[in-house]
This record gives sequence, structure tokens and C-alpha cells, in this order.
Amino acid sequence: MRLWKRGVGLASVAAVIAALTVWMENGGDKVQGKSDALAVAPRKAEPSPPPQTTQLPSADVPAGRNLGRQIHDLVETREPAKLFTAYLFLAGCESSNAERLVRDEKKSRETLGHGAFAGYRPLTEEEKQQDIKRCQGIDERDWRSRLDYLAIAAKAGIKGSAIIFALRGPFGDPSALKTRPNDPLIQEWKELAKAQLISAAEYGNDLDALTYVMRENRSGSDLFERNLRLTYRYSIALGIVQREIQGPNAEFPKLFAEGSEQMVALAEGFSPAEKAAELEAAKLVAKKFHDLRMKTGRDPSF
Repeated sequence: MRLWKRGVGLASVAAVIAALTVWMENGGDKVQGKSDALAVAPRKAEPSPPPQTTQLPSADVPAGRNLGRQIHDLVETREPAKLFTAYLFLAGCESSNAERLVRDEKKSRETLGHGAFAGYRPLTEEEKQQDIKRCQGIDERDWRSRLDYLAIAAKAGIKGSAIIFALRGPFGDPSALKTRPNDPLIQEWKELAKAQLISAAEYGNDLDALTYVMRENRSGSDLFERNLRLTYRYSIALGIVQREIQGPNAEFPKLFAEGSEQMVALAEGFSPAEKAAELEAAKLVAKKFHDLRMKTGRDPSF
């Protein structure tokens, strides 16, 4: 059994997706306003597209291996995927063991389609004690640089890093989005975080990024303005991808089918041309997931 540690951000990501599932299954909230009032804002900062071979790196530490040494060796490579692994190690030491979740691949396969927390579990007591020991001896320079490692990974499109980068907030301070909204540095960070999330959502290898961006556009947030057209696009795409993964009779993808009650209500204010455009865009996004899945043989799970 292999565990993938997410560190800071996993619980929040899972909570967002769980909330989305509950919202959709309970009929969603009432859609208000016309779609033509929700123009897409231009993106100033465009990251490079994620490499097709990128996988979320394992954050396991071999028994008896010094974590500080492991992090140092990863950082020395200067490779974005390995820097992301280093960040995950450091974030795991930063967060409380009581708040952290790990992904059990065997459990994930056994519970496919059973909800947002399927495949995830809390740490065992033995794992908590192992983590306490492993976190001793971390170099102070690596500790101070952990957000820099995350930023490099997110810019390079390493799977899983875009959501965590956004959740950590500007320079590690999520409150800055509210307290310093007009600061040029905060605005620049915001545009970068949005662009990275959209790139991850549309590239075809990060299903959680697709879900996250869809939910952010639906509700609006400090990062995204409410945009029903993009919500519709990413919802339809999510339904197509999940239907391919879970099968045509699975219940969850039906919530996002074009003719479902939720999607009909969401598109109520669209013109025929707007709806057609978003359907076509959704199919293009879903095709990227399909093509990459066929190429790699892997599902685009987080």
C-alpha cells in the first residue's frame, strides 16, 4: 500500500468537492442573472502547459531515511516535480497530524464513485509517530523556501500544485486577498493563480482542478468572479469525463449531463449561441482528458 501525502490544502480541496457533490445532489441553489453579464476577464499571466508525462509525485519516505536529507536531495535537482515532492514533505510537517488526510490507492480503487472523500483516510497513530520523527532535522533554509518550491511546481504545471498554490494564498497569506485587494503584488499573484488553475483544469490530467475551477466560477470567490457560462462549460466537461471513468449508468455523472435538471436550470439565461459555444468548449476539455487517459492508461484523479 502506498500513501500520497497532500499536506496543507488537501482537506480544503476535499471539502470543496464534497460541498459541490452535496450542492448538486440537493438541486443546487437558484440561478439568477443573465449569462451575458458574466464576461470572462482577460488573463494577464499564462503559465506553461503541464507536460503530458507529469504525475503527482509520491511523498513517501523510506523507513529509516532522514527526511531532511531526502528534502535536500530533492531540492538539489531543481526539477519542478521533485520540488513539489519537497514541498509536500515540508507541508506535511507544517500541518497538524489531526487535520491531515492520506490517499490509500487500494482504498481509492475499492471506493471509486462513492463521494469526494472516497480513497482518503486520516493518519493512523503509528503514521503520526513516524511523521513526528521524520520531521526532525529539517534544514531551516528548506523550511523558509517551501512556498518557493510550490510556486515553481505550480508554474511548471505539476499535477496537484495549482490548487494548493491557490489555497495557500498570496505569499502564504490567504487573508491578503481581502485585506489588500488593490495591492499590485496581490493582483499579480491572483492573476497567476487563476491562470494556473484554468490551465490545470483544461489540460486534461487533473480532474480535481477541473472540479475546483467549476465550483469557484459557480459560487464566486476572492479568486474568481461568478461566471455561469464557465460553470456550465466545466460542469458538462466534468460529466463527460466522469461518465467515461465510472460508466454510463453511474449516478454522479448524470447530475452534469446536458439534459439534467441542474444543467438545464444553469443554462436558462443563455442564448442558443452561448449554450452551443459552451457545449463545444466543454467537449474539447473532455477530449483532452480522454486523449491523455488513452495515452497513459491512468485516470485523471488527484
